[in-house]
Amino acid sequence: MNDEEHATWRAAEIARREADRLQWNEKRAGWDRESAEHRAAATARYVDYLADAFDGHTCDDARELARIAVERLLTRMEDGGRECGCSCHPRLPTSDLHDYGFHCPCSATPEERKASWSSLLATMNARNSTPHALARRAAHEAREAELAAWLATQPDVEVTSHGGACPEQWEGSVAGRRFYFRERHGEWTLDFDVVAVPTLRFRGVDDDGAGIYEDDTYDEGVEIASGSEGCPGYGTTPRERAEFIIGHLRHHIADEASEAVR
Repeated sequence: MNDEEHATWRAAEIARREADRLQWNEKRAGWDRESAEHRAAATARYVDYLADAFDGHTCDDARELARIAVERLLTRMEDGGRECGCSCHPRLPTSDLHDYGFHCPCSATPEERKASWSSLLATMNARNSTPHALARRAAHEAREAELAAWLATQPDVEVTSHGGACPEQWEGSVAGRRFYFRERHGEWTLDFDVVAVPTLRFRGVDDDGAGIYEDDTYDEGVEIASGSEGCPGYGTTPRERAEFIIGHLRHHIADEASEAVR
């Protein structure tokens, strides 16, 4: 795509996205208005509901009033205290998670969140310093060294990133042609000739309310192989996985060469 083609595509793509964004904003504004109306109606209904329950009690009966409110709003005593299946009204928690909601992180102050995060980091650091953690790290480093040693014997292969568990992902190139390997939930795919495809990233709106978009790309390739985890040659170490991936790629390149001479 040359500069002129890119400019034409960009203008059309921005127009399309802006139309979609404005339509979505209009729908969301309608939903917000409807939600506000429902909240106002629910407030009025619940005020009447509790006022009727509190009739005949005085302000001196604060605890009794609170008990009535909990029963009326949360336990639905008039329905036998059964669990609501549609979640259309408040309910009591069914576990002691976050101290029954009284100490939920959503209500923590910035200082409390910072202290909690510091405590979590300290716990993680302590766990990472145990003999078991250190041994696991040493084993990981040994496997990575084995992979690096094997890659050194493959001058036309470059692995730019690898790792992860869900998904496991590998990116790199063979003879200058990019690949992408991905495994998740026991199923893997291998894409070849991965190229960067132009796209746009939304960055907000300007002072006039128009969308701001910046150029970006996403990767796209051709799937040349797929299968299940544990198939022949799949391996369990990074080096074995790399040999498996590169083997598929070399086989594909060889098949291309054979097709070309026919």
